[in-house]
Amino acid sequence: MPPSEGGMKKFRLEQLFQSANGDRDIQKIHLNGKGEAVVSSGESNNGIVGKTDITARVFPSDTITVDMFGNAYYQLHPYKMVTHARVFSLSPIGEMRLNEKIGLYLVARLRYLKQIFSYNNMCSWEKIRQQIIELPVDKYGAIAFDYIEERVRELEEERVRELEAYLLAAGFADCSLTAEEQAAIQAASNYTHWGKFRIGDLFMPLRTIKANKNNVRKQKNEEFCVPVVYCKYGDNGIMYWGREGEFTTYENVISVVYNGVIAAGKVYAQKEKTGILAECYFIKHKNREVSHDINLFFATALEKCIYPKYSRDDLAIWNKRVENDLVSLPVAPNGEIDYHFMETYISAVKKQVVQRLKAYIEQEKQAYQKAIV
Repeated sequence: MPPSEGGMKKFRLEQLFQSANGDRDIQKIHLNGKGEAVVSSGESNNGIVGKTDITARVFPSDTITVDMFGNAYYQLHPYKMVTHARVFSLSPIGEMRLNEKIGLYLVARLRYLKQIFSYNNMCSWEKIRQQIIELPVDKYGAIAFDYIEERVRELEEERVRELEAYLLAAGFADCSLTAEEQAAIQAASNYTHWGKFRIGDLFMPLRTIKANKNNVRKQKNEEFCVPVVYCKYGDNGIMYWGREGEFTTYENVISVVYNGVIAAGKVYAQKEKTGILAECYFIKHKNREVSHDINLFFATALEKCIYPKYSRDDLAIWNKRVENDLVSLPVAPNGEIDYHFMETYISAVKKQVVQRLKAYIEQEKQAYQKAIV
């Protein structure tokens, strides 16, 4: 598509948006899966950390959230916001209007904020209200919303084609479940063979030299290519990238976050060689080498056990209180942990995710075809 008739025009954010904040310090104990989505700081799932029906200000859909790190997300549904993570909401004023396509375009234009803000310089409305965003305009100088929507539609179709090609190249042409995988999915919801295992009997902490905050980067590049986990909710806890050899790395282990009002108690399976910056630690199975799929199962089971129960002070070290807690795991007829069932179940879940992804691709292709007819 050719550029819009009027080219690009600079706007101050305060010309296009007004800002608002949450009115209640929503914490993880309030996340009960009911009510509206809760937005916090983070780089995954649009900053959404769960749902709550606790009384708090509800923000409308078709708005944008910006967190303290400068991450901007378009929000398609009504939501609430935490106050401890300095997230704020932007709603359109003046000639600005928002829908899904326009919102996605705007947050892409706001990606530069992530290069400006960090823990040491947290983003706020006062700091960004006079920041500039460039938008396409028509020959009269008005924002070219039709052009924006068509451009986003074209980009979505391009990404769908790329994703389809990737799935084919990665061997996901056929994601049919085997009979054993189907049985595992059916059995998971009412699996009766569960056992309680002392966490300290299964897992041990790993000695780790942590990364230096001055020697990591927020963006991955050829030099800074080793993922570094921090006290982060989502995105496997990975917030920074470091250089090989400057800190301890492990692969195929589990990381436990112990700090953060929302993040404390999050557990992630790390497949690739990974390091730690602060406020989390690595653990691994004591008695055997396990696959990444099994670690995915372990991480979910451990998080279900410790996330609702423990705070930062409880988890700051791998202590006896946590070690003595019991985690529920599937067991074989002999009473031992059923590792085979765990792997089969995770394999089935992966295939189901790809099946949904392929259905989404087909849906988007059909929608694009209708749009261009």
